[in-house]
Amino acid sequence: MRARVAELLAAGRAGQTEFASILPRAERAVAGAGAAGSEAWVAAQQEVSRLSAARARTIDALAELDSLGIRRSAERTINEEDYQAILQAEGEARALAEQQEAELNRLSGQLSPS
Repeated sequence: MRARVAELLAAGRAGQTEFASILPRAERAVAGAGAAGSEAWVAAQQEVSRLSAARARTIDALAELDSLGIRRSAERTINEEDYQAILQAEGEARALAEQQEAELNRLSGQLSPS
């Protein structure tokens, strides 16, 4: 159980690493985006889309941690220490996912509407 939780948390962190590696490129593209529909604007939209796709690993890990906790609790096949480990990992993964969402919202808000 703990190994699975650690594996899922590692996947969420890897998603954050990927997200963070793409973020500067997306920020530069958004900063240089022109008017809606321009070539630079389309390129910025594509970079924001890549950034959004990069968070999939974090979101998937968060969903799996959530599901694992709910399933094990419902089945009553979890001890308190394991449950706390799931909650801690889920909290960290959720914080990463929320941070990623905030960055995406910030960049999307900087692009002029289409």
